[in-house]
Amino acid sequence: MDPVDAHSTVLADIMIRCVNFLSTIKNVSLVDSISIYLEAVECDAELRDWNAQLPEGWRHKTIPTADTSEFIYEGHIHVYEDLWRARMYTNYRWMRIMLSQVLLEHQANLAMFATDETVQREDSLHTISELAHDICTSISSQLTRFEDVENVRRQVPPMSGVFLLLLPISIAGSAMGVPESMHQWCIRMLEYIGNKMGIYQALEMVGLVKMQRGKWIPGNDAFHVPLGGSVWKSDALITSLISI
Repeated sequence: MDPVDAHSTVLADIMIRCVNFLSTIKNVSLVDSISIYLEAVECDAELRDWNAQLPEGWRHKTIPTADTSEFIYEGHIHVYEDLWRARMYTNYRWMRIMLSQVLLEHQANLAMFATDETVQREDSLHTISELAHDICTSISSQLTRFEDVENVRRQVPPMSGVFLLLLPISIAGSAMGVPESMHQWCIRMLEYIGNKMGIYQALEMVGLVKMQRGKWIPGNDAFHVPLGGSVWKSDALITSLISI
């Protein structure tokens, strides 16, 4: 394997452990808030470190575009070295969003971290907002190409990889702290993929996104916070991890 591509293998190893961790919460195998919180912190730290050590060739550029297509988010697109790296970054983003939500849910139960709760809360909400925004902005780069790569178009089916976008879009559109405008854009994006590209699974995800969004209520800080109870034991979207 090319040394540059080896970063994907490292991410895959971290993602597998993170998915297994989320599954223990989903299956009620792990219920202690202290253990859940500390495990989530460790997983998130690994993902932060992975991102920090990436070479410059992995970084993307955000540029404005006059394109008004349905899949353009707020007039900007991401430009990546190749489609593979764009997808790897997308996986990194949605996983960190999931972990940040776990931290937000469980930190309120831990008196031992009371002094750091405000800082951690703001950091988690900022992480969710930033990464959800990046997911939405990157969708266009994974649905179409803006440079002349006709030889690639002939070799790669037009819908190649579209199924891989359904979970990230759903997570970005239903996460804690994301604005209503982003939620609605993600709904429209799933409907676009379902109605225009004929992928029925995208339309089924719309209901799950709305259901998950309904678990949060606007707080005094204008963010969405848990309604109460164990959100992650009944999370509609986490079940979709089994399809990855």
